[in-house]
Amino acid sequence: MYSNSYYQYCQDINTPPDFNCYLQQSNPIEPFAYANKEKPTPKFTAQGDRFIPFRGTHDIAPINTISPDNTEDIDISANDTEFTVNSKYAAKNYKTILKENYYVGNTKENHMLNFAPSNSINPDNLINNVDSVYRHANSKMLNLKKKLRRIPKDPVKILDAPEIVNDYYLSLIDWSPKNLLSVCLKQTLYIWDAASGSIKQVNPLSPSSPNRILTSVHWIEGGDRIAIGDEEGFVKIYDVERDTVISDNLQHSNRVSSLSWNKERGLLASGGKDSLIQISDRRRRGANLITLERHKHEVCGLVWNEEGTMLASGGNDDKVYIWNISNLKQPCNRNTMEHKAAVKALAWCPFQSGILATGGGTADTMIKIWNTMTEELQFEINSESQVTSLVWNSIHKELLSSHGYQHNQVSIWAYADYHKVIDLRGHKDRVLNMCINPTNTMIVTASADESLRFWRISEKECAKDKKASSIIKNGRLIPASLR
Repeated sequence: MYSNSYYQYCQDINTPPDFNCYLQQSNPIEPFAYANKEKPTPKFTAQGDRFIPFRGTHDIAPINTISPDNTEDIDISANDTEFTVNSKYAAKNYKTILKENYYVGNTKENHMLNFAPSNSINPDNLINNVDSVYRHANSKMLNLKKKLRRIPKDPVKILDAPEIVNDYYLSLIDWSPKNLLSVCLKQTLYIWDAASGSIKQVNPLSPSSPNRILTSVHWIEGGDRIAIGDEEGFVKIYDVERDTVISDNLQHSNRVSSLSWNKERGLLASGGKDSLIQISDRRRRGANLITLERHKHEVCGLVWNEEGTMLASGGNDDKVYIWNISNLKQPCNRNTMEHKAAVKALAWCPFQSGILATGGGTADTMIKIWNTMTEELQFEINSESQVTSLVWNSIHKELLSSHGYQHNQVSIWAYADYHKVIDLRGHKDRVLNMCINPTNTMIVTASADESLRFWRISEKECAKDKKASSIIKNGRLIPASLR
C-alpha cells in the first residue's frame, strides 16, 4: 500500500505508517526520497526505567554459524525486500562486534562465554586421560586401605595369673605412665616391665598380717609409686625405686575396692566396702582425710577426670555420683545417674570434656554415655554382658569395654555413634579388669580363667612393645617365650 521509501522512513524513525498523512502530501514520494540528503534523526522517548533496544533490523540467528577466521563470509544478501543496504551493513557490523567479544572460539583475552580453553580431541590424549583417571581412583583406594586398620582377633601376649581373686568388685591390675604393669595375686604384687620384660615381685604386707589379700592397685605420682588396698581397709604407698612401703594407713573399716589418683592436685581417692570415699592429700603429712558419704553400699568404681576437677564414683547401690573438687560435701549432679546393677566401670573421655561412660553389672549389661555438664544421657549401648571395665582409646577415638557373663569378651565401640567395631574373644571365664598402656596401642585383660591377655588395638606399635614377654607360672614370674 505504501511505497518502499515511505515504509523505510517509518522504520528509521521508529514510527508506524500513517495513511492519511501519506495522501495529504502533494508529492508523497519527494519528502521521503533522501538518498542525497541528510538522514533524519529518529526521535526517542524514554519510557519506564529501562532502555530496551529495538532489534527489528538485527538478524542475529546466523551468529551461531559464524566462522571465527572469516568475518566477511556473513551473508547480507537475504531475500528481505523490506530492508535497505544501510540496515544490512548495520547488521554486519553488529555481528562482527558480537563475534569479537562473545564468540567462544575467539583468541582474545577479554572475551566472554569462554569458560575453558577448547582442546582438540586427540585419541592419544584420551587414552592418557583414562589412564590418569584410573591411577587417581586406584590411589584413592590405596589411601582408603591405609586408613582401615587391622585389629588382630588373637592376643599378642599371654601371661599366666594363678590364683587371681575372682571377684567382680576388685581392681587388680593397672598400667603406669612408665610402661610398668602391676598385678595383684592374693598377697603378692607383681610388677612387669613391658619394655625390658623384667619381673619384680613385691610383698607389701607387714609380717604381722602376711595373709591379707590385696584388693586394689593404682599407680600414683607419675608412676614412681603404687597405692595398694587390702581386705582390711589399709592403703599402702609403695616406692618402686626405693623398694619399700613408705606409708600404711587404715582408711576404711572394710576392704578397699577402688583407687584413683588426681595427678593435678596430688589427691588419692579410695572407695571401700564400708560405702565411704576417702580422699587424702599426698602433699601434706598427718591426718588429712576428707570423707565423702552418699553411697549406700560398696564403692567399687572411682575415677578422676583429666583436669582433676571432677570425681566420678560408682557403687553397688547402682548409683553414679559426680563430686566437684570445689565442694566435696555433696555430689554436684542433681539428676539421678543410675543403672539396674552395680556400677564398677567408669571412664572419663579424654578428648571430649564432661563426657563420662558408665557400665552396669550382670542384671543391667548397659553402657551409658553421660554429659555431666548438662546431666543428660546421650547414648545407651546394650552389651548383653556384665560390664567390668571401660577405657578410652585417644588415638582412634574409641571406647573399649571388658565383659563378664555371658560372653566374656572385649568390645570396641566407635565414637560418637558407638557402633561396634569388633569383639575380641579368647578368655574362658569372665574378664575382671582391663587397662590400656601409655601409648594407647595395647590393652591387657585379667580374667577369672587365671590369665592375662594382651591385645593389639593400634598399628602404631612402639619398639618397646616388641620386646620379649614373661609368663606367671606356679605363683612365680618366669621369663619365657610366648605360648
